[in-house]
Amino acid sequence: MDTLQNIGAEMAAPQANWWTAVQRYWLVALLTATTVSGGIAYWVLQAPGLYRTQSLILVGTKVSVPVVQSEETNSQEKQEENLLTEIEVLKSQSLLSKAISKLEPAYQGITPGMIAQNLTLFQPKDTSVLSVSYEDADPVQAKRILEALVATYLEYGKNSQRSPVTNAIQFIEARLPAARESLEKTANELTNFRIVNNLEDIETSLNLAYNNKEAIRNKITEAELNLHQTEQQYAELQRQLTNVEQNPDTLLSDSILSQDTTYQSVLKQLQALTLEYRLAQTRFTADHPAIQNLKDQIDELNRLLAQSSRNVVGDRGSQMATRKRENGEILQELAGQLTQVQINLATQRKQLPKLRQQEQAANFNFNRLLKLQQKYRTLKLRETTHIKSVDALSEKLQELRIREAQETSTWKVIEPPQLPAEAVDKNRNRGIVLALLAGLLSGVGVALWLERLDRRFSSIQELKQILPVPILGTIPHSQGDTTPFKSPQLQLTTQSNPFTEAIRSLSLALSLQTSNRKGQVIALTATSLGEGTTTMTYNLGLALAELGKRVLIVDTNLADPKLHQVFSFSNIQGLTTAIATDLTWQSIIHSTAPQIIENYLNSGPPISTNGTNGNKPNNPSPNQKFNPVFAQVLTAPASVRTNPLTLIHQSYPDVLTAGPVINSSFLWLVSPKMQLMLDQWRQVYDYILMDTSALTELADAQSILPKVDEVLLVVNLKKAERSTVMETLETLRRNRSQVAGVIVNYAN
Repeated sequence: MDTLQNIGAEMAAPQANWWTAVQRYWLVALLTATTVSGGIAYWVLQAPGLYRTQSLILVGTKVSVPVVQSEETNSQEKQEENLLTEIEVLKSQSLLSKAISKLEPAYQGITPGMIAQNLTLFQPKDTSVLSVSYEDADPVQAKRILEALVATYLEYGKNSQRSPVTNAIQFIEARLPAARESLEKTANELTNFRIVNNLEDIETSLNLAYNNKEAIRNKITEAELNLHQTEQQYAELQRQLTNVEQNPDTLLSDSILSQDTTYQSVLKQLQALTLEYRLAQTRFTADHPAIQNLKDQIDELNRLLAQSSRNVVGDRGSQMATRKRENGEILQELAGQLTQVQINLATQRKQLPKLRQQEQAANFNFNRLLKLQQKYRTLKLRETTHIKSVDALSEKLQELRIREAQETSTWKVIEPPQLPAEAVDKNRNRGIVLALLAGLLSGVGVALWLERLDRRFSSIQELKQILPVPILGTIPHSQGDTTPFKSPQLQLTTQSNPFTEAIRSLSLALSLQTSNRKGQVIALTATSLGEGTTTMTYNLGLALAELGKRVLIVDTNLADPKLHQVFSFSNIQGLTTAIATDLTWQSIIHSTAPQIIENYLNSGPPISTNGTNGNKPNNPSPNQKFNPVFAQVLTAPASVRTNPLTLIHQSYPDVLTAGPVINSSFLWLVSPKMQLMLDQWRQVYDYILMDTSALTELADAQSILPKVDEVLLVVNLKKAERSTVMETLETLRRNRSQVAGVIVNYAN
């Protein structure tokens, strides 16, 4: 069904109902309640008599003149009159141990826990009186212990609880040295910080570092501007020299050589000899001795000219040997300017990196001072906080000491402990009532605990809430035979009881649900063994036959058949025989019709397929389970089924047992022969009921269920577990089985 697709993989256990739990586990609950009640009642009745002694202590009023009057002060005074807090303190283990130390050596075995168990402290309403009482089986011991307690409480009132102001003073005095130590530690850290970092005033040092950084930045800007101007001037001088056809690279050397007389003399000789060489070339050939002689002289003069140039300007080149210099004074001036510009340019280029290094150092120093400033401010803030804390504690301490001097607080005994003469009457009735109540609660608690551990369904209502499919019938537990429809003549019982009426209601629901359909194949399955599928199949088949339906009951639990035992039929042949052999199912089927039909088939005229009487069968046997003539009735057309014999037969189902037990039975259920028989049964019967194996035990049911029209899930309310039922429904959903609903067995 479609609703099965919404089944969750898990479900939460519902809240246990206490009454349902008690009903289910009434015996355990009764035993638990009886044991607990009896134990507590025995302890109450066997407890020895106790002697009670009492003392009254007047808690002295406090006289205080506070420094500052306020509503908070008045409220605090009212709270001091309330002794509830004092009572809790007086019950503490420390004060009880002090009281035990005051006892005589004979009572030293007493523990604080024993005293606390028998000690009672309370404050009478609208009084400043503390009532102290103690109970003990020994009256003398009760008096001694109470006297020690009263003495301890008086010391407590005089010392520890004399005034809340005293506690505040002690608290501040305990805190003040630590606050002063923290202040001194912070001050030392601040001083060491200044010494290590050589700082007198961090703000002044930071301003100086910032000004130095900005000054260096300005110098760098100015140096970059001067360098730019010098580079432009140098470029302009080079442009002017280029215009007068002078090489700026050799201008200085030419200027120096123009002033040297030796160089100029050799240069003039070279120029004259060069002119003569050119004239000789016009008159002589290139290999003429005169030409060779002039050429050698020119080479010699070039050598001398180069030697003279190296002697004067070193390796720098010169153009003096190749052309005549003019405007010597102007060139000398330009050369001087160019030299000066080159010097300035080199100087400025060397200065700029140094300034940038200074800027980097200034920035690093400034950033370092910024970090130091942050740490300095943190230390300074910490020092200021500690100063304020020390000042506040000192001021409050002085104020509290003044208030302490103005306060007085005394505790006084107004009724000393007395030796008790009579034992206190124990409230036995109250103890017994409490014992009964404790037993009742224990029994219910155990039942609820067992119910929570139980994974079965607690009620039909819980089952309805969880299941996603409808509940078609609730079958109560049958008192007696599991087959109440079966009588000695295999007829329906005339006695009405809850079980039979529930089965009849279920059959009516199914017949109404399938009133317009014929040949309905319905399989009954369960989650596990022992849930009652065989009983349900048997009784439902009888009830449907009672309604006039033609019913066939088939046992498909081939691995563990039980249906033949319910009907008291032989299982030598059955469903496995019809599948594995050539025998037809008509020859193997069992009829539950009474003996009157059997006798009629053996002695009366046979029934033909056209509705007329035929010949009687040869050698009829009164033990035949299914007469061939009766097989013709089953296969006859609708017109023939109006025969009275057929009407009698419709009140009794037919049964096909499982047959011999075989291995791998699920393979037989999916065989083509099985499918063929299903189709034939649909043509003959109104209902075909199949008793299948449990889904969680074998694969037989999973193999046959997809082939049927509807599936009825039998759930034993006393046995089925929630998780198993939901797992079964999920298996049916995966197999695409059409689940019509659930039959709840053992519903009462």
